[in-house]
Amino acid sequence: MRKFLDYGCGTGNLVKILNELGYTNVTGVDLDADTIKTGRFENSIQNIYCLDEYDLINNSFELVLSQHVIEHVENPTGFLKVLSRLIQSQGSLVVVTPNYLNPKNYLSYIKSKVLMKKLHLKPFNNGGLIWLFLMFVKSLVLVFLKIFFKNKYLWRVTPLSPDVSFGGDADATWVSNYLDISIQMRKLGFIERKKVGFLDKILTDIYIGIKK
Repeated sequence: MRKFLDYGCGTGNLVKILNELGYTNVTGVDLDADTIKTGRFENSIQNIYCLDEYDLINNSFELVLSQHVIEHVENPTGFLKVLSRLIQSQGSLVVVTPNYLNPKNYLSYIKSKVLMKKLHLKPFNNGGLIWLFLMFVKSLVLVFLKIFFKNKYLWRVTPLSPDVSFGGDADATWVSNYLDISIQMRKLGFIERKKVGFLDKILTDIYIGIKK
């Protein structure tokens, strides 16, 4: 297997699976020291590290994965620059993120509100019907601007208190999406691994790019 980095590995579940499959060139890093300790001592994973204890070398990985991390970071553009520097020429970057720009999500939230279904609260659905409708309209407008005019505006929302939003989503404040990521990665010298169709650009939550 190519040299692989899981950036934002949590307790190292994916790293553990790859270890058990016999892959040896796998590394996981995470900002949360307690999460890393849990992975090491409760799940017996040794090749995961806290960011402040592991020296990441530029141009040293052939494959970098980051899943459900970027929506939480303060500076998503800077975060993508960090990931891009770690990847060798012709190496691949995979970013998985909830697509909070997808207008379909807001229609789903509105439907749940109308039917009085319980929602997993996050900064993107913690409002009434009018608020959600305005979120839906804004998402439609931004999708149009980003597809046709490569608009670089990063839409942010107000974080929630952790006791309101459970599961670690309270600080997911950037309206993360494929369009913003792909626009930024083209500026950093990446090309999409395969052509992405019009609808997929709106709906997908996975970016896969190759460094030139």
